[in-house]
Amino acid sequence: MRVPGPYTEDQRVEWEMLERAGLCLIAATRAIGHPIGIHSPEFWPVWKSFVERNIMIDEALRGKKEKNRALPPREPLEVDLSGAIEMTPEIKAKFGLTKGRGPDYSATLRSRPELDNGTTVTRIVSEWGRDESFVEFGDGFGARAAAPPIAEAPPAAPVPASITEAPHEEKDDLAHHDTLAQAIDDRLAALAQQYGDRRGDESHGRVLKFALEFLGDKRLAEISARDLRRLEQALTEIPGRKDIPGEHRKSLYSRYLYGQLEGIDNLTRISSTTVENTYFGTMNAFLTWAKSKTDWTPPAFIFNAKCEKLAEPQQRDAFRDDELMRFFGLPLFTGCASAAHIWQPGKCFVQNGLYWGYILHIFMGLRPSEIGKLRTADIVRDGEFQFIDMRRDKQESKKAKGKKTRKLKTENAYRRVPIPNLVVDLGLIDLKVALEMRGETRLFLDWHVYRHPQSGREMWGHYLSKSWQYVARAHEFNRDFLTLYSGRHTLAGWYDAMKLPQRIRDRLFGHAAQGVPGNYGPIDLTLDEARAALGTELKVQFDIANILLTAKLKAEYGELTPAPIV
Repeated sequence: MRVPGPYTEDQRVEWEMLERAGLCLIAATRAIGHPIGIHSPEFWPVWKSFVERNIMIDEALRGKKEKNRALPPREPLEVDLSGAIEMTPEIKAKFGLTKGRGPDYSATLRSRPELDNGTTVTRIVSEWGRDESFVEFGDGFGARAAAPPIAEAPPAAPVPASITEAPHEEKDDLAHHDTLAQAIDDRLAALAQQYGDRRGDESHGRVLKFALEFLGDKRLAEISARDLRRLEQALTEIPGRKDIPGEHRKSLYSRYLYGQLEGIDNLTRISSTTVENTYFGTMNAFLTWAKSKTDWTPPAFIFNAKCEKLAEPQQRDAFRDDELMRFFGLPLFTGCASAAHIWQPGKCFVQNGLYWGYILHIFMGLRPSEIGKLRTADIVRDGEFQFIDMRRDKQESKKAKGKKTRKLKTENAYRRVPIPNLVVDLGLIDLKVALEMRGETRLFLDWHVYRHPQSGREMWGHYLSKSWQYVARAHEFNRDFLTLYSGRHTLAGWYDAMKLPQRIRDRLFGHAAQGVPGNYGPIDLTLDEARAALGTELKVQFDIANILLTAKLKAEYGELTPAPIV
């Protein structure tokens, strides 16, 4: 930036005094709880430009005088807060200052390390030995800020003593990377080794790729907290996929650029859950990994910013009784055209993976991904009940030592869930026996396993979720907050109506126990608890059972043609 001129020393002093007054105003408004910038965001760009110009003019005048003699660097501006302490009661009341905020008021101002716009005031020691303040603006510009007032004149500046660093202990097990791209590649390779596949390229890679494209392939030693703060802000300004043309959806960074071009407020914002859990979680995990596994020491920074403009997390509602009756009245459950046209009415009775998937999801609360992974051996009998028992995989995972086992969403997902009598009557146990006689191990052979095109990650729940997207669109299940997971919320509502204890609910759904009391008692679901979960049949359950069993009886008596097991 070229500094116009010429400027005089008198002008420099005048602008320095204006800068001093501005700093007093910023500090005072921050202290009384009315920080500048909340309702007037245009202030900070103007203020930054003003300070930047002052410093450049300062340097220009200093350079002119250095031809004749050495000129000491610009003294840090001192904010005199005595005026705030000596305000009249009327002025204090106007600005919201209480009587008790006398000397403590100025001390509070002196101790604030951060301005209200997110910039940081860092205490530094200059090369001349002076203690100065430096303001780090969000766009990478730095400017001196107000140094705290001192009661006495400072002593002569001492000559900075040489600092002898402690010898660095080299560790052979720490990886070395020169650039951000190298560190990201190593991080994704570590995730691939941890997961046994490339799912980390999708879950972590797209966020880390955004960081690389936004910051550039910088040397790790050059990445500062200011860079990470800029990245944090950018992550909150990535628009959702809705209303974005296909060519701009290819990556998070292309969506970000499109949002900057069109205006982020004119597009759909992503949810705070996505930003905080996925975007910020990925970056915090990357910094933690770098500290422990590499010789790079990242800046002390945590991604945790709050943005009120982000969308609220998507809410999920339970199905209403009339919606359940309409859903289970569809051709898949009452008679369809064929195994290939299950949503068209006809004389064919098909009990395929989707048929069982919806029933197990709504009546037993199993997650879609859990249903697709079920094996015939998971159906076991204990006492008077049949169970779907997924606990064995938890024990096998601990003994696997690299062998691929079935992984569920959380540790609590490895559980056993009692099978309702309706599901037994519909023929789930008969299906298990027939498949075992054929030597099959998977329970639902036609359940299609989707793979992510980039990472190759198996998406076991995608089969049911894609089916629901079609059903919701074709049969107008478009009420707000109605999603596939409304099935689990429906079952939760039934448990509420049955007054089932929270501890039993948590274990049936595969949730973590709530609080210390939830961790007391038997680890696994007992027979008495299973009896409590299955002991009451609500009217809507009875009505749905009537629809489903009527169709099965029609198939047994020849009114519908049963489709063979695939």
